[in-house]
Formats: sequence, structure tokens, C-alpha cells
Amino acid sequence: MNEPTSQIFDGRLQKQIVLLKLSHELENVPDFGSDFTNNPKSEIRLWLSRIGALVKRVDPSNINSLSRLNGVLPHNWSWALNEFTLLAQTAHDDLKLELEIYQDDQIGKMYDSDQTYDFRQDLVAIVQQAKESLFVIDPYLDADFFGMIFEERIGIACRVLATKSTALLLPLAASLRKERGVLVEVRKSKEIHDRVILVDNTDGWVVGGSIKDAGKKPTYLLPLLPDLVLKKAPIYERIWTSSQ
Repeated sequence: MNEPTSQIFDGRLQKQIVLLKLSHELENVPDFGSDFTNNPKSEIRLWLSRIGALVKRVDPSNINSLSRLNGVLPHNWSWALNEFTLLAQTAHDDLKLELEIYQDDQIGKMYDSDQTYDFRQDLVAIVQQAKESLFVIDPYLDADFFGMIFEERIGIACRVLATKSTALLLPLAASLRKERGVLVEVRKSKEIHDRVILVDNTDGWVVGGSIKDAGKKPTYLLPLLPDLVLKKAPIYERIWTSSQ
């Protein structure tokens, strides 16, 4: 499957998302403690992994500094962690300055009423980043949405929570499962109002209007802060569990 060309993952919007995540990580630095830990599931190790991925995204040459600091960690824990933080802060500041120069430091992307193609291209790019699960919440989805989003999604769990048109969506989901092996489950709930896309329960996006109208009417795509994804995901899981 060819990767779609999208400003979200190939242009400045992706840099905005990286900046958003770097800001979040720097504002939520865990307690380093005084002793070295090699537990990959510890809070500080998870933080270091996220910081490393983001810093490399800003500048791939940072991999050399990251490798050096990882080697120093067991011997000089506090100094190396401070250097990690400084490296992340430098990457953050450099990226923010670059975006400010181009006046692109405001997070998100707007679409006018004649930008249906651009919106769909970016939406498909978001969906295709999913490696484990995809959860789409939108009261007013339509059949066209399935053709656009789920045509090539095979091997991951795809869930759709809607309010209207579920009678049309259910047979389409069954057909996708049978004919293409696309694992889509549809449920109905009157509790939802937001238009949200959750990717692997780690990344989240808010759509300004119903996905079926986006690009036909002015709308936007905004990435959610990681802590908002963590807060929103359980709410929608509860609604999903209690839905039809």
C-alpha cells in the first residue's frame, strides 16, 4: 500500500504536532530519582523513549547525541537526564522558531468549502497511521465514509460510534469483513456529539464538523494533547460498552 501524500504527515502540520508533543513532555517531566533504572516500563524510561522519538523527528542527526547519552545513563544518571532535557528543549525551541518564521506555529489545519480532496487526503493519512486500533466517533457518518476510510484497513480493530445512518453502516461493515477482511464494528449511541478519531488510543484528532460534510463546508482538523487523549478515551469506551 502506497503512503498517501498529505500535509499532515509530509508538511508543516506534522511539525506542529511534534512541537505540541514536545511541549507536553517538557511540561510533564517525571521525577528522575537519584538511581539508574533499566526497567523499560518505568515512567522515566517511557518518557525518555518518547523524548528520543520526538527529538529524532525534529533532526535525525540527534540520534548521535541520544546514543551517547544512553551510554552514559548507567554511570552518570542525573547528568545524562539533564542533558536529555536540554536536548529536548533545544529541539523544541528550534522547531518553534522555524514554524514562527513561516507563521505556522498555530496548531491545526483549516479547510475551506472547496477543499474536499485535501481534507480526505489528510484524513486517510491519519487513519493509515493506525497500527493496532482505530476508533471513530461521529454522530452523522455516511456510507461514503466507509469507502474512503476502511477500504484498505486490514488486520486492525476498527470501531465506529454513530447516531444516525447506522442502519446503512451495519451491512457495509459486514460486507467489508466478509469480502476484504476489514474488521469494522459499528454501534449506535445518542450520547455522542463530538467528532473524534482515536488512533491506537495514543493519538487523537478533533474534526470541526461531521466527517461526511468536511471539505464541503469549512472545517478543521486539530490534534489532541496526549493527556486529553488519555482522558477522552475512557469516556468513549464507556459509551461504546453501553451502546447498541
